[in-house]
Amino acid sequence: MRRFGWMLLLILTVGCSVNSKNSQPQPIITETGEHVTVFPNYIAIVVPGYELTCLTDPVLSIQTADGWLPLEDFIMQPHYLDDKFNFVAGMCDEVGCNKINHEHPLAIGLPLYQHIGERKHLLDRTGEIKMLPAYRMVSPTQTVKLDITYFLDDACSKQQTYSTTIDLSN
Repeated sequence: MRRFGWMLLLILTVGCSVNSKNSQPQPIITETGEHVTVFPNYIAIVVPGYELTCLTDPVLSIQTADGWLPLEDFIMQPHYLDDKFNFVAGMCDEVGCNKINHEHPLAIGLPLYQHIGERKHLLDRTGEIKMLPAYRMVSPTQTVKLDITYFLDDACSKQQTYSTTIDLSN
């Protein structure tokens, strides 16, 4: 039990020092008042407005030779990711118009998923072969473009779009 107690104390000490105020990423504040903060696993965006939950998703794109390629941060259907089958059963129980602020920012997850085509999948029940989307995981390290739909009013009726580019190479 003593060994466990010391390990727990060590974990708590290390966790507290890693999560101290000084180690938090600082937001990039734009001229119009938006805050964009890049964390290791996601980007948090605070724009002056409201979001329509479950229906409004930020779009992150990377530059390719053909232009900006949108990337997914969450996939709501059965798919292949890095050659492994993933079954996702996600739902949104309630659509609401919520204020965007520092406690409730818009967020886009990192790493992201790049669509690379389709892959055959054998259905267990019927033996039928179905084509499913295939993705690969990417961690962008270049300049990315972010497009966000948000609303100016608490009824989510006055739609706005915010676009910016962020250099993730830093």
